[in-house]
Amino acid sequence: MPYKLFVLGILLCICWSCENAAISEVAPKKEKSLVSPSLINATTSGLDSMAYKIWWASLPKLPKTEHFFLDILTDASWQACQKIRKRLFGTVLAKIPAEKSNRAALKYLDLSYQNIRYLPNDMADLSNLKHLVLKNNSLRDINACLRHCSQLKTLDVSTNNWTEVPSNLIYLTQLRDLKLVDNKLESLPSFLQNLKSLKTLDISNVHPAMAQGNNLFKEVPQVIGQMPWLEKLLMEYLPIRRFPGNMVRMKNLQVLSLKGCRGIDWRQAFEIMARMPNLQVLDISFIGLHSLPYNVSKLKNLKVLVWTAENNRNAYFIDQLKEVLPNTKIYHNPLKEAIPFIRGNSVKTLVGAGK
Repeated sequence: MPYKLFVLGILLCICWSCENAAISEVAPKKEKSLVSPSLINATTSGLDSMAYKIWWASLPKLPKTEHFFLDILTDASWQACQKIRKRLFGTVLAKIPAEKSNRAALKYLDLSYQNIRYLPNDMADLSNLKHLVLKNNSLRDINACLRHCSQLKTLDVSTNNWTEVPSNLIYLTQLRDLKLVDNKLESLPSFLQNLKSLKTLDISNVHPAMAQGNNLFKEVPQVIGQMPWLEKLLMEYLPIRRFPGNMVRMKNLQVLSLKGCRGIDWRQAFEIMARMPNLQVLDISFIGLHSLPYNVSKLKNLKVLVWTAENNRNAYFIDQLKEVLPNTKIYHNPLKEAIPFIRGNSVKTLVGAGK
């Protein structure tokens, strides 16, 4: 009897080792499963090899790649970036054509009243863009990629609550017309003198009662006198008091608007303007004066003088002014004559409105 039990034990050991060999072939060690090993061990007990083979094949497996988790992280990061990009630039991207060929054909882009804070690098593809309007936004900066828009001539960044001009503006050396209207500026940076192509600069307060902020220049910024290539300068409704002496260098200035600047020392201002040989158009409307200092007669080169006032209260002095400036066309009564639109018309058109 003990002999028979010994033989039966040997046979059972042989059968057990054969079954384990079959299982190892069905489930190679190199294959990784997403199922816990303890769960696999618990399930295999009591199953024959064929049932276990079918069950093992149905379990989820990791892809046979060593970059599996890296790919998951990369994809998740990309999706997150796309969401952030849409939040930051969604409004701008909606206005820009999707195809680059169509972007190259865009010449005028108005992004006013869009609550824009940043501009995407996609703007660099607008190779033929000439006019960019960004009024009434919340721009934190100007994307330097705009320097690649070689045809960009006009940039309007009015009403963006700027307390200082962003430094990236230095890269836009192709600009000819810059509008900084209705911001909160008190000074201008010296790097503006690097914008050698600039012909028109507007730092006015156009809507002093309605705008979110007002420019607060108490003196004409010194950097303006260092830009002798300017042809048109608009400084309307500013608390300016005096002109800096270096403004006599502005030999190319042809149009100057000081509309609504009630605090200026006009005698000092006229002395400076008299030394600007090409100054031909001057707007001094709504300055609160019924007459002007005598040295206004020194502006012999003026062709157009716009001096409208409430109820035409300066009419008496106009007759005297016509005698001392016989070559100047004086516009003073909008009820009888069309007043030249200083802001909207070109220098050539304005000069042509004179005698």
